Amino acid sequence: MKHFAIVFLMLMASANFAQNAPINFETGGQGAGWTWTVFENNTNPPLEIITNPDASGINTSAKVAKFTALQSGNPWAGCESLHGADIGPFVLDSTNSIIKIMVWKSVISDVGLKLAAPSGWALPEIKVANTLVNQWEELTFDFSGYANPPASEGAYDQIIIFPDFNLSGRGQDNIIYFDNITFHPTGGAPTEPATAAPTPTRNPADVISLFSGPYNNVPVDTWRTPWSAAVLDDITIQGNATKKYSQLDFVGIETVANQLDITDMLYFHIDVWSADFTFFGVKLVDFGADGAFGGGDDVEHQVNILAPAKGKWVSLDIPLSQFTGLTTREHIAQYILVGQPTGTTTVYVDNVYFHKSVLTEPSVAAPTPTRNPADVISLFSDAYTNVTVDTWRTPWSAAVLDDITIQGNATKKYSQLDFVGIETIANQLDVTAITHVHVDVWSADFTFFGIKLVDFGADGAFGGGDDVEHQVNFQAPAQGQWVGLDIPLSDFTGLTTREHLAQYILVGQPSGANTVYVDNLYFYKSASNEPLTAAPTPTRNPADVISMFSDTYTNVTVDTWRTPWSAAVLDDIAIQGNATKKYSQLDFVGIETIANQLDITDMTHVHVDVWSADFTFFGIKLVDFGADGTFGGDDDVEHQVNFQAPAQGQWVGLDIPLSDFTGLTTREHLAQYILVGQPSGANTVYLDNLYFYKSAPTVPLTAAPTPTRNPAYVISLFSDAYTNVPVDTWRTPWSAAVLEDIAIQGNATKKYSQLDFVGIETIANQLDITDMTHVHLDVWSADFTFFGIKLVDFGADGAFGGGDDVEHQVNFQAPAQGQWVGLDIPLSDFTGLTTREHLAQYILVGQPSGANTVYVDNLYFYDAIGTSTGNPVSDQWAVRLFPNPVKSGEQVQLGVLARQAEVFDLAGKQILSLQNASVLPTTGMNRSGVYVVKLRLHDGSALVRKLVVD
Repeated sequence: MKHFAIVFLMLMASANFAQNAPINFETGGQGAGWTWTVFENNTNPPLEIITNPDASGINTSAKVAKFTALQSGNPWAGCESLHGADIGPFVLDSTNSIIKIMVWKSVISDVGLKLAAPSGWALPEIKVANTLVNQWEELTFDFSGYANPPASEGAYDQIIIFPDFNLSGRGQDNIIYFDNITFHPTGGAPTEPATAAPTPTRNPADVISLFSGPYNNVPVDTWRTPWSAAVLDDITIQGNATKKYSQLDFVGIETVANQLDITDMLYFHIDVWSADFTFFGVKLVDFGADGAFGGGDDVEHQVNILAPAKGKWVSLDIPLSQFTGLTTREHIAQYILVGQPTGTTTVYVDNVYFHKSVLTEPSVAAPTPTRNPADVISLFSDAYTNVTVDTWRTPWSAAVLDDITIQGNATKKYSQLDFVGIETIANQLDVTAITHVHVDVWSADFTFFGIKLVDFGADGAFGGGDDVEHQVNFQAPAQGQWVGLDIPLSDFTGLTTREHLAQYILVGQPSGANTVYVDNLYFYKSASNEPLTAAPTPTRNPADVISMFSDTYTNVTVDTWRTPWSAAVLDDIAIQGNATKKYSQLDFVGIETIANQLDITDMTHVHVDVWSADFTFFGIKLVDFGADGTFGGDDDVEHQVNFQAPAQGQWVGLDIPLSDFTGLTTREHLAQYILVGQPSGANTVYLDNLYFYKSAPTVPLTAAPTPTRNPAYVISLFSDAYTNVPVDTWRTPWSAAVLEDIAIQGNATKKYSQLDFVGIETIANQLDITDMTHVHLDVWSADFTFFGIKLVDFGADGAFGGGDDVEHQVNFQAPAQGQWVGLDIPLSDFTGLTTREHLAQYILVGQPSGANTVYVDNLYFYDAIGTSTGNPVSDQWAVRLFPNPVKSGEQVQLGVLARQAEVFDLAGKQILSLQNASVLPTTGMNRSGVYVVKLRLHDGSALVRKLVVD
């Protein structure tokens, strides 16, 4: 299991994001088919994607975005892409933090750009004013100083544009065109260290060194194991030996032949430098008393550093107490370094050693908080907007205050601490809706720490008789490391009111002789740490499902839901009566069906519902044991799919295409399912509805049904079953769709992809459908959410825009996907289509706009009444009553020689009967109104037409 336990556990940290860019609004490009929402613009006219109105200068592209900034709109009116789609999740780093946009404006004003996470978390927009009018100009926005969202908020996945940000207001409506939003690397940032790592100064007697010039290093078997995913170069920087790991995913370092006993050590130290990493992790592995890997007594733990500083040496002194899973430390044999972006980051390493020196000051900043700003009232933290604090050291305090920075992070240093008072008397806090107070503290020498909260009561004054307070104490807090205290306000039992919080008193011991560093002092309301509702009930067809765990389906036999080699605790619980798996202290957990291996070759997806209040990463690995059905038989295959920053505090339904498991090249003997969570060993995940399913196909596998209507009562535009009328075009130049003529099971079919709308025309052969009752159409789509059909009649003049055009569109919301849908629409539903003698256009509409594919067959009109009587009219195409309407006294042309022609009024009285007639006189039709004409042709067929007499 070495391959699994090491390589797999490193892969759990990997995921690469790349935004969908450039945003150029071109057909087939990015932006045009996105869901743009306009905001704060009064009536919010939608963003339009139009032909470039000024294809000159720096922008000659075909399509651009048009934004109408209304005079009545707010100065910050703008538009935003859709969360969870469109631009997609991405990490802001040195490769993409310079953003450029082309604008065409008639006025000078700011253009603003903003990036946001799924939760709405965002830093302020950057504004840049255009300097040119009535021509294209490219503006540059520098986001290189902007941090990525905290892990709990998710990655950036939305771009927000303020095209006319003018706080002075607009004197009129302004049209702004913008285009070609591009992402560029930062300029001038170093890509490699110019100076060597700092030289350690610790006492060699307190150090066990693996790699450092000042110390005697222990023997190391290898600095890159064969199972590593990284390239190693041994280089020198300013004459100092340095390890350079490029293309880093993970790298294994081993002292298997010379295992280390670090029971007397306190810290693991490493100096790292990278221009591009967004994550760095260190895993330590102890092989146990038997000194062998996989002997049953191995222990390990990984500590992760999120968003480490780039472009400078970062000195990490990680307390060994943070490696909580490392319960023994006498046989340390493996050291695994992990970097992200996976496989594309380069990390320089120096000074790798353990030490037991007592630190006198923190070498790294306090962890960056990741809570939702909307849930926080902050007094002191770079991560949030802080409330106003009167003083961070009252005159009656017994402490010395220094404002310092650690790794660029503002920090409070209290030395000679007995107690210190902090006050917000002028701006008292109401924390009645809050659940916790948080503070990060670091001290090399405190033996006690306490925090007291004081509420001044309704009168807002100290000593007014309604003051309340309470102090919470911590005996022997950990020294030499950042300690994050999250204290429920319910623990402050004496704090019976919380609407006028005015004093915050920190206490340290030994009194007057300890130094405490303080950061991130804030109040917050926490989300529930367990799900209150059950996971959603699946609705897929049981015939399409292979289920391992779900109350909805019959489950296959599972050997175990927690293998002995798992690093997690399993509890089987019920939520609202629904069976649920609860994995706590999760690093990774193995689930097995070795005795009942699954063949999922017919499946397309794996589904799982997960809920966690604290995970920052989730991964799922599938392992197929191959044809021999045994682990390690040389035909095993596996792959892991990872999710960075999944949503916390809610059920997350993951539907993962099996095609995403690219390494899973066989799927007939599935035996292991491995779930991974981070923070490693410190997160809890609830699980339900783990199953495989086959989804509807993305293309039709069978042809549309063959129509069976009597051809005598059909006017067909497109169907192999009928003789089709001439069609000018199946895709007009003004369409927004791609057309392909394809065959499905030998049946001619129209395929419209990237469909917004498509125009079909019979202008040269306009149709008279006055005798038809319905229009029929067969459509198939895997992804449409809406379908519409519009019919356009050009009127008696037969020309578009002649003043007598009429049209109407009939819409279908949420049509069935993945199957042929036969639409039989009564023409009476097209209420706006008041004339039907010159039908010239047929417009098909699909949504999501520009992002759906629709297959079309059997587009025809038919007479349902004629069809039901079974009376065929074989040459009905030649029969035309013209003119119709007709003026009394004129003749009506039939277009054929009818063996018999009869005319009746609506009361059934016969007005006229003729033999071998090609024209009808209107003799006897003295009254204006509708008459019924019955014709029998020489081939024996019959038909009925309506005749209108003016």
